[in-house]
Amino acid sequence: MARIATLTDAAAFKARQDEAGFNRALLARIGDATPDMIYAKDLGSRMMFANAAVLDNIGRSWDEIRGRSDIEWHDDPVEAAKFVAADARIMATGIGETVEEVLTGPDGLHVFLSTKTPMRDAGGAVIGICGISHDITAEKAAEAQRQLLLAEMNHRVKNSLTAVMAIARQTLHNEASDAAAWQGFEARVMAMARANDMLAGDRWAGADIAGVVTEALGAFGAVGTGRIRIAGPAVDISAYAVVSLSLVLHELATNATKYGALSLPQGSVAVDWRLVDGPRARMLAVNWRESDGPLVQPPQRQGFGTRLIERAFASNGQRARIMFRPQGVHCQLLVALARDADDGEIGQVASASA
Repeated sequence: MARIATLTDAAAFKARQDEAGFNRALLARIGDATPDMIYAKDLGSRMMFANAAVLDNIGRSWDEIRGRSDIEWHDDPVEAAKFVAADARIMATGIGETVEEVLTGPDGLHVFLSTKTPMRDAGGAVIGICGISHDITAEKAAEAQRQLLLAEMNHRVKNSLTAVMAIARQTLHNEASDAAAWQGFEARVMAMARANDMLAGDRWAGADIAGVVTEALGAFGAVGTGRIRIAGPAVDISAYAVVSLSLVLHELATNATKYGALSLPQGSVAVDWRLVDGPRARMLAVNWRESDGPLVQPPQRQGFGTRLIERAFASNGQRARIMFRPQGVHCQLLVALARDADDGEIGQVASASA
């Protein structure tokens, strides 16, 4: 019986060895198949495992870094000290981190997005760290280029608006136009400029509608007075819609201040929005409602403000309808969402008195 037991134990041991060897070989093949750096270090931040990508990016052989910390093999002691300090922090806290790191290799500086986690033994004690680092150098360079182009575009748009203002000022002055006409024109251009600034701050990808509404109405000093209420889901609208909505809200608020609800102390305006199914995609239905203002009489003819509102929402599937009801002006708008807002998660409903 003793002999049989010994043979069985030997067979089991051999099977475990074969399995461990297979797992090590499989890990090596997986590690060498990915362009990302995969590595493991012990408590002293000494390299215990590194795939081919690690060796390629640091320009070292496995024999040069095996069992050694970054400080022992890295050509840049300052850069190496940062890696060792990060390793020590993760091992001390036992909490993984995802950070951007800079590594200077044989072909220059590279930026990596690194995810590092503590390694633990069977008892749960930290025995080192393991990490995966993905090279994002190209993405960072492309993002920097995009930011440069956006800044240049924003600068040129502002210059164009400034030129338009200068031409208009000279033209209106020469024609002895009245001050009210000039002030109205200037205010509309400034509304476009504020919308442009908002888009530039968000990479021209669109903007949150609550921010657009607040910014557009803030020019009238109404924000925070409790006379303008806003409510609706937190959702981004398209860049085109940001400019359109800013102009329309400016026009509506100007009219309300001169002739409508905001011309009386008790008057108020409610702006709300909700998601609806548009002609081709999900859109935002925006409502402007005035109340407790003077009795509204429908205009005898269509003014410039009404035409501007309708034309501003005459493309991209957007629509505008303005109604002069006795109890107050009511404007219905169909607004285009940002491309990633249609399928994305919509935030909770925002409600505020502005």
